[in-house]
Order: sequence, then structure tokens, then C-alpha cells
Amino acid sequence: MEIVKSRFVRSSAELEGHPAVATRRIKLADLIHDATIRGINASYVEEIISAMITKKWQHDQTLFTVRYDRKTEKYLVLDGNHRLEATICFKTQVGQKKEPKMGNCRKRVKC
Repeated sequence: MEIVKSRFVRSSAELEGHPAVATRRIKLADLIHDATIRGINASYVEEIISAMITKKWQHDQTLFTVRYDRKTEKYLVLDGNHRLEATICFKTQVGQKKEPKMGNCRKRVKC
């Protein structure tokens, strides 16, 4: 328990002076992957897509931790890159009137 507590305190101290966290809606088109965090695990993305297909995923409760990038005028996703990739793949298939299926997004996912 002490380890978790000290990590939290350290993280809180590191965030001092930064803008407060706010929850708001951001257009999907304004979100981009932050590849500096880690790569995308395609099998995990497919698990999320499977949850979306079976309607076990609540799209309106999907949260991302983001940072605004002035250079691109987009939001870099710091936490939630797998959810972002799955959402983009799912919405692309639905928009193309395809029945969403796992594997259709494999070409998009780069691990």
C-alpha cells in the first residue's frame, strides 16, 4: 500500500503548476495516437472491437487522457491508444456500412 501511496504523491507533485484536469467531449478526428508511449497491441484492440460488436462496450463512457499539441492542433492520446484504435476501426466499418468484424482493422493496426 505504501508503494501506491508514494507513487500517487510523487505523481501529484509532478502535476503541480499544470492545468487542472477537465472532462469534456473531443471529436474523434481531433485525437491522434501518441506513439512515444508504446506500440499498439493488435490482439487487445480486437478484444475491444469484439466488445463493441457484442454491445458490451459503452461508447459514451470511453475516456482518454490527452495533451493538446499546438503544432498539430490535435490532442495526443497519452492513455487510451488501444481504445482509440478500436473506436476508429469500429466506426470506420460502421460508416462503410460493413458489418463490424474482427480482423477487418488488422491493416490499420501497427504494433
